[in-house]
Amino acid sequence: MTTIMLLAVAAWLLLERFGPGSNVAAWMSMLLILVLTVLGVMDHEAKSNTHGMKRRGVCILVSTIGGFVAFIAFMLSTDLMEPYLPLDGPLDTSDGPVKYAVVAANAVAMVLGSWLPLRAMRLWREHGSRFWREEPHDGDSSLNRRCLRRGSEPRQVRSH
Repeated sequence: MTTIMLLAVAAWLLLERFGPGSNVAAWMSMLLILVLTVLGVMDHEAKSNTHGMKRRGVCILVSTIGGFVAFIAFMLSTDLMEPYLPLDGPLDTSDGPVKYAVVAANAVAMVLGSWLPLRAMRLWREHGSRFWREEPHDGDSSLNRRCLRRGSEPRQVRSH
């Protein structure tokens, strides 16, 4: 995960220093870095844990939403902080260290925004959610399985 974070920071800093100005190509480059970072986090999660198809699909959805939400939230908070930052002008036109620190913090926030929901899902699954438990289906109803787990007698299912 550290490697993914360092690569994301390096990509954002290189894009900010040598990339296109404020036009459509700049936004497309940012989106490309965002998508590649989220895919890297999802690939790391898939290699570190074995998942069923249902969980893998939910992981893709959660990681993508988390990365995009973190990116948008950080960009909005940067706009709110901009008047209080020690800059000589707007953040886009300055070349000081504050600009590059904000860009690096954006990359870290994006990686963490993509990874933390996956971590929360893993903790939720380990500490007991009925949704993530993969039990074999042997034809019994879920009510009978719950009764057997509690030690009581299974109920008879009435057929109509």
